[in-house]
Formats: sequence, structure tokens, C-alpha cells
Amino acid sequence: MNSLSYIGAEWVRCDLHLHSPGINTFVLPSGTNISSTKAKDEIVEIYIDKLKDANIKIGAITDYNIIRQGWFLPIQQRAKEENINIFPGVELAIGNVGGKYGLHMLIIFNEDEDIDGINRFIHSLDKNPNIPLVSDNGKHRDLESQYITEDIVRKIRDNYKKTIIVFCHPEDNNGIFKSFQPKECSRLIKSIKPDALEYISDFCKNKLVSTGELSK
Repeated sequence: MNSLSYIGAEWVRCDLHLHSPGINTFVLPSGTNISSTKAKDEIVEIYIDKLKDANIKIGAITDYNIIRQGWFLPIQQRAKEENINIFPGVELAIGNVGGKYGLHMLIIFNEDEDIDGINRFIHSLDKNPNIPLVSDNGKHRDLESQYITEDIVRKIRDNYKKTIIVFCHPEDNNGIFKSFQPKECSRLIKSIKPDALEYISDFCKNKLVSTGELSK
């Protein structure tokens, strides 16, 4: 390698927990009506501008329980024109895993995976695959899983060899620390071996270590 061409390590900023304007909690600019193609194109442009303003070079759009192709594909295509890589993903919203709460996990897929296939696969995990997981108004229902959490993750990894699995917002509702007691939580992390957890406080880290299941 020519030493003059080597610039050393480069920090790349990424955000793997993005949502599309297709979900009902997405805050659109005041007065926006996305019923027209022109308005939708404008929203895509604003979306890309926000990524650029935040210097995001790698992202994943992770809507609840589905990849909304009508938003994902135009955002991904426009992002590529700005040298931003957007990966397909879902925020898997599983209902009632620990009594009061459900559990949310981010599943990030490879760039060239078939999106229709991913959506069919996610739906196949549900006890009622004939009932849609999402509606046209942007709302979703929790996945009523046929399987325990460990088996869901195993099936994902068996079917999709290149995935990133992240426990998201772990200390909030539907996060792993809300859904499970510390010992259960530690054992689940040890069993699943997620690729990452979103930010957790030192208090919760110490709780995990105190169970004796995980090393510091």
C-alpha cells in the first residue's frame, strides 16, 4: 500500500434506530399532507437533510414489525445519492413477555435482503398470521409470538445469517430491564448474546453484574 494513500482510522457516525414517516408517532412538519407524491418527495428530501445535518453515514430504518417499502425504498435510494447507507430493519415489538410489558428488539438486515421476504418471515412468527401486524394509519399491534424470545432470535439468525440484534431502550417500557427481573435479564442476554444494547445506566449495569450471571 502506498503510505501516502493511507489516512488512518476514520470515525463514522451511524444511527440504527431510525423510523420512517409511515408510523403514526412520526412527527411531520406542521401542515404536511403526505397524500400527494409531491409532498412525499419533499418529506424524503427533508429526511435526508436531517441525516446530513447529523452527519449520519450509516443508518437503519426500523419501523415496528414491518419494513414499510413505500417509505424505506425512496429514502434508501435518495440516501445513496448522498453517500449514506440505509439498511432495512424492524423494531420487533413482542407482546407480553414478562407480565406487564412486552419486549422491543431491533433487527438490522443485510442491504440486499428481499424486503417482502423479511415482512413475510416476521409475520410467520405470529400466532395469528392472517391478522395484519400494521394498519394503513401507521399503527401496529404487538407480535403475539408462537415462540419464546430465545427461539425467535434463533429463527432470525437461522434464516438471516447477516443480522445485527439490539435490545433497544432497555430501561424504558418494553425494554429488557422493564420486562424481566435482573437475573432473568442477565440470563437472556447471556443466552441470546445480542450484538448490542442501547444505552444503559451504571445502576442497571451493576444490577446485571450483581446477579453473577454476567462478568463486568
